[in-house]
Amino acid sequence: MGYNVQESGLFSADANSIPGIGINKRLVQFAFDNSINSVSESFRVQQGFIVATISEVREGGIRPFDEVKDQIKPNTVREKKFDNAKLLAKDVRIEVNNDLRTVNQVDDRLSVKNTGRFNAESSIPGIGKNYAFIETAFHSEPDVISDPIKGTAGYYLVKVVSKTEVDTSAYSLQSTTLRNNILQQKKQYIIAQWLNDLKTQADIVDNRYLFYGY
Repeated sequence: MGYNVQESGLFSADANSIPGIGINKRLVQFAFDNSINSVSESFRVQQGFIVATISEVREGGIRPFDEVKDQIKPNTVREKKFDNAKLLAKDVRIEVNNDLRTVNQVDDRLSVKNTGRFNAESSIPGIGKNYAFIETAFHSEPDVISDPIKGTAGYYLVKVVSKTEVDTSAYSLQSTTLRNNILQQKKQYIIAQWLNDLKTQADIVDNRYLFYGY
């Protein structure tokens, strides 16, 4: 009849959309309420109208490796690089003998930088918000190289140059304001969590697709 026949990709019962078609809960429901070769009624979609048939049914479970290898390869390669970086950082920590200035002599791919002063709330220049880095720095003794710390782009070795004790008088002046801010944040968090729990426990049936058609 001159119409185009197109095959979508695989999708699951809880899919938000169908590959090549888009959001259509009625089509998803048809696919999982019927068997292979079943032909649907006419469904309205954003592009027009569709008559569908179920061309393949695949049992749930772990997808074959050949199907997912291209998807998992980048993460696998990335994790392998992190593993190698951690081993390198451990070796460098031993070889520099507590003197980070000699890092380039051990491996010229590495660099040594001074972060400047920072506190627990700072975004560290060249590193960003790395809480493991900050936590290690605050609990390290000066002039001692830390164990390797994982960051978003690799591993770090930290050597604290100096520490400044907290200004207790300044804290005393701001303690009430700090307390109120923390209390307000806690209240907002608890209310948001309570609302989320209500939504999770609610028994809601979404029939909007019956009204809108998709």
